[in-house]
Amino acid sequence: MRMLTTSVRPSTDVPGPGVSLPPGIARPAPAAATRTAEDAAVPHDLTVWGAPQYRTSRVLWILEELGLTYTHKAVDIRAGRPEDIAELTALNPRAKIPALQDGSLVLGESAAILIYLADHYGNGTLIPSPRTPARATHDMWMFYCALASSIVGALLIRLRVAVTR
Repeated sequence: MRMLTTSVRPSTDVPGPGVSLPPGIARPAPAAATRTAEDAAVPHDLTVWGAPQYRTSRVLWILEELGLTYTHKAVDIRAGRPEDIAELTALNPRAKIPALQDGSLVLGESAAILIYLADHYGNGTLIPSPRTPARATHDMWMFYCALASSIVGALLIRLRVAVTR
């Protein structure tokens, strides 16, 4: 189990007071830092499956930012032990990492996991409120970054294969 020792920072999803917002969009009240030391110490039934050198590092990072306790089951799909992969496949039939188990909920895909954790545990500090223009912009960039990093990774693997031939 690991637990965060740093504080949660408030979100900066809305322009500062000197910047005007488009008509019809209200400036939300600043997010209150409602998490206390007692909140951070509350155990959560969170398990992360994956290896830090893959996209699992994104999930581990946000868990640390949120100060949540969790279990990290290190599974390397390419070089993992068969029993680890079998346990992961029982939860996530696609056997993709990272995977997050929160009680009975099992999620895959790092961007989906990040959004879920920020929404569910972030108290409005790491992600804009749902159904807002700021949230739509956030989600656009989240999915773009997830896709762009996948494309770059695939190109680097192809380049490495071509160079070794």
